[in-house]
Amino acid sequence: MRILLFRGNFSWDGENTHNGLICWCHIEPGDFDKIKTVIRKVKQRKRMNENVILVPFAHLDNSAMFYDSAKLCFEELVKEFTGSIFAPFGVEKELILSVAADDTAVKFLTI
Repeated sequence: MRILLFRGNFSWDGENTHNGLICWCHIEPGDFDKIKTVIRKVKQRKRMNENVILVPFAHLDNSAMFYDSAKLCFEELVKEFTGSIFAPFGVEKELILSVAADDTAVKFLTI
């Protein structure tokens, strides 16, 4: 699994903007075995009372799990972060990223 993590504002529908730890998730074959590790890594980076915003995204790498399996894997992540915000699976999203010049602002994890 590949995850792009950053703090900021995000809207996938152009209407509702959410603030928090944004996690763009690229799900690859074999990632069901990595879900617990992903959850632990995201929780390590989450601040107290910070929203986790989960966003499925198939373009962080060339290898991607088949749609139905990837959706099930993403739903497992969503279950773990109860009360968090998540973008719907299978909906087009756009990424425009602008962050402070802080070396901790953006993290790319390969798990």
